[in-house]
Amino acid sequence: MLCDPGEEAQVDFGYLGRFIQDGKSRKVWVFSFILSHSRLGYHELVLDQKVSTFIACHIHSFEYLGGVPATIKIDNLKAGVITPCFYEPIIQEQYARFLKHYGCSPIVSRPYRPQDKVKVESGIKYVINNFIPRLNHRDLDRAKKELALWNDNVSNVRVHGTTRKVPLEVFNQIEKKALLPLPQQRYEVFDVEQRKVATYHHVLFKYNYYSVPHDYFGQEVMIRSNGAVLRIYKDLQEVALHSIAKGKGQYITREEHKPPNKQRKSRDYYINKVNQIGPSALLFMRAVEQKKPRHWHEMIRGIISLTRVHELLEVDMACLEKAVTLTRVARSKLIIIYRS
Repeated sequence: MLCDPGEEAQVDFGYLGRFIQDGKSRKVWVFSFILSHSRLGYHELVLDQKVSTFIACHIHSFEYLGGVPATIKIDNLKAGVITPCFYEPIIQEQYARFLKHYGCSPIVSRPYRPQDKVKVESGIKYVINNFIPRLNHRDLDRAKKELALWNDNVSNVRVHGTTRKVPLEVFNQIEKKALLPLPQQRYEVFDVEQRKVATYHHVLFKYNYYSVPHDYFGQEVMIRSNGAVLRIYKDLQEVALHSIAKGKGQYITREEHKPPNKQRKSRDYYINKVNQIGPSALLFMRAVEQKKPRHWHEMIRGIISLTRVHELLEVDMACLEKAVTLTRVARSKLIIIYRS
């Protein structure tokens, strides 16, 4: 079917086999983006078909063109469509938000109707039959660079087998000016996934564990990440925010997410409590903070708990002995401070 300039682009993934990256064999797909009028294409090698990858490839395509087509025809990919129904497609929430940001709309190909997306399927076949045979290696990083050169110097400057015209020439002369302008800001891509809040009220994301308020234990939540921060939602309401941690196997816990009986109290809370005991208790607390900066809370809680069975004066005098030991300050000076 003939499309007007700027009216439509077709997108899809095609499997290319295994390539080597960082010494490991990885499955690789090509993302293909074809303008239906000029047949100008953009192709990119990827390692998965996640929503975030799908959207990122769209963004790269738009920026390669310098504009946006009015509609995007997508296959019934899990990345773009949850339920494969042409008449009432349920477009992924993030993909729909992304398209709205760029001012274009989705069109879903009908199941078992390959003629609906013949242009992009031809584009993928051209990559497989023309680009892949040119490779004399399976190095993924090299192949990505060579694909970009092939796209500019072979694919888009050949005489197209169907239109009998050069895609780049038709694009520059007719279709480029028909595209919608790029927005001022690039869309921020998020990884979006579902998680169940596990024991100790944490969710797993990329080998680390991030806390969620304790009362969400056992519930399903949605997580979104742009690579720098992790946002956790319940019923579209944000319930937690974390910076992405480096490394693996770490527990990133916000104090306010713990049950009330396990929350670490503020320093002002402890200062107020030990002031009620006496000046030696305060000196002891300051000495313990210096000696054990990560575990002083436990020791001070122990001192505070002694006041349940002992007089404040007894506890304060005991702190005097401990403070002398920790700070090595002369006993006479501490006594003067205590008596004053």
